[in-house]
Amino acid sequence: MFFEEWELITEPSLLNPLPLINLSGMATKDDDKVFKRDLIEQEFNKAYYKRYDEECEQDRIHDIRPPEVPPPNLEDPKVFREVFEKNNAHLGLYCTEYVRETLLELLDETCEIRGLNINSELENWKQRIEYVGQLIEEIANPYTKRRVKDKYVLLLSQARKVPNERAISYGVFTRQAG
Repeated sequence: MFFEEWELITEPSLLNPLPLINLSGMATKDDDKVFKRDLIEQEFNKAYYKRYDEECEQDRIHDIRPPEVPPPNLEDPKVFREVFEKNNAHLGLYCTEYVRETLLELLDETCEIRGLNINSELENWKQRIEYVGQLIEEIANPYTKRRVKDKYVLLLSQARKVPNERAISYGVFTRQAG
């Protein structure tokens, strides 16, 4: 058995609203499919909520951000050496205190000549020595460019030398001497 009431709503509203329509009805035969419909609805709800839970889980996983790794402290000579040697491994370069100081002086001088902000260039160069070479190549004055490039080439030759304390023979000689 059922009862329903229907109302017609229009836009714009009618000048004379229509009366409500009342519907009612009564079944004369028993519904033998109620159990099957309920079972289908339960299975559908279970699959729906399982899918909903999976999507929520994916959304939560997607929203997880890894913690931000602070940039390396390049003021520390040991950290500077590790980053420099890793980023220039393809060139076989080593970082000593002399190389570090000379490189920073060369970068500072190049930025001053070109009128660049040293702090922004320190962020851009990522300890790749080729970046300094590119900055030098963009110097307009050919004589200044040649002078700075000579310093750069000398720096490269010093950076290619294996530091004494990391040479293979260093351990042998120190054991024999000590």
